Amino acid sequence: MNLAQLITLHGRYRAHHPAIVERDRSFTFRQLDRCVAGHAVALMRQGVGRGDVVGVCLQDHAEFLASLLAILRIGGIFLPMDWRWTEAEQRRTAEVFRPKLILAEPGRTMAPGLPVVRIDNAWREAATASEVAVEAVPGGEAPAILALSSGTTGQPKGYNLTHARYLAMCQNYWEAGISQNDRYLSVLPIAFASGRGMALATLFMGATVILFPTLAAAEEIVAGVAEHEATTMCLVPSLSRALLRLPATAGQPLLSSIRLLVSIGAGLFPEEARAIRERLTPHLVDLYGSSGGGITTVLRGEDMDHKAGSVGRPLNGVEVDIVDDLNQPLPPRITGRLRCRAPCMAAGFYRSEGGGDEAFLDGWYYPGDYAYLDEDGYVFLQGRTSEIIIRGGINVFAPEVERAIASYPGVAEVAVLGYPVPDLGEEIAAFVMARPGVVERDLVRHLRTELAPYKIPRRFHFVDELPRSSTGKILKSKLAESLAPSPGAT
Repeated sequence: MNLAQLITLHGRYRAHHPAIVERDRSFTFRQLDRCVAGHAVALMRQGVGRGDVVGVCLQDHAEFLASLLAILRIGGIFLPMDWRWTEAEQRRTAEVFRPKLILAEPGRTMAPGLPVVRIDNAWREAATASEVAVEAVPGGEAPAILALSSGTTGQPKGYNLTHARYLAMCQNYWEAGISQNDRYLSVLPIAFASGRGMALATLFMGATVILFPTLAAAEEIVAGVAEHEATTMCLVPSLSRALLRLPATAGQPLLSSIRLLVSIGAGLFPEEARAIRERLTPHLVDLYGSSGGGITTVLRGEDMDHKAGSVGRPLNGVEVDIVDDLNQPLPPRITGRLRCRAPCMAAGFYRSEGGGDEAFLDGWYYPGDYAYLDEDGYVFLQGRTSEIIIRGGINVFAPEVERAIASYPGVAEVAVLGYPVPDLGEEIAAFVMARPGVVERDLVRHLRTELAPYKIPRRFHFVDELPRSSTGKILKSKLAESLAPSPGAT
């Protein structure tokens, strides 16, 4: 099956049910199906066909979802591109995945030379008014969606999620508790895997997606839940923490209409999970997954107290194993490398190479995490083998930041690492060896042209030398010792 066929089916059997609600406009499933067909026609007129990669660099409007579905319907491959990326980030991604074209809004600054097509009012009106029927091409194991990661190398990597495998991942979201009558308030960027996964799983179930500004303040999110009578929502821990800082309400939880709150992107501390269930909604579900392995485990509210610190048990059809360095299974409560295999696992890398700690081997995917299993099959993460810094639920890859800093004239060497903070989970610090005259202000100005704002370090330490092992490797553990926890960076 082609994933976009699910919209066509809902357009037939749930024709008048709202599919997308956005500010002052909405689309029923029948209208969305026609809009997707109109976008498909527009893409084909641009020469897009089966197997072509199409980048989408749009903010979270209905056109983002309609374009994504249209790409899938005609057999194209969706490439997410964060609208906050710099030109350098756009160029690096385009060099690896070679998109046939990139959809962007009229005012979006794009790197020169990229095959950009602007989604203007004329495009929108033509797509919405189109009555042309476009049949979906066969899906199955054809590439559909690229989940991006830079891993430990800092180079863009794309995990190949086929139609069949992405549908299996949506089924894991459904197992978490999505129903056809839900109203999902989308506050995470669709360009990110978790925000996109929850939104598409909702649409494919036949439920309603309410598109909300993804940079909204905590007060606005609470108001949006009440205004739209939202029943489901997906948050990264940093957003949950922002909501917990709001004044408590008397007599009822702050998100009283939410019957399913999914936490994803990073682990919750046990005391945070307890506070969310007490103050926001009692209906909390914590999901753990990865770009290559998909959604892997679930921890439900009833387990969060007696299995505190766990990320839950494997979802239906998912296998999780803990192995030693020779890939031999380990007994319960012995820490080793986590590996998983499931129908939702990516089919491998697309136009990019693996490397680092993430790997596909003998039918298993290794996400680069150390963990152990207890006697009941619950997974307890113990640390990451990679150099990923999770800032507010967003992965920031230290080698990418290091390369950007090292490209500034006068910088001899640099080491980037994360350090714990209360609100965002981790912040970013850079230890820089540079010649006299290189100052933080100039480095930050340079990085604003190379990296998205959330990737720029919040601390710069200028040092004469970096600690090294006997083999010359920089000892980041030694650097981490000098970083006292911050009282609360933002």
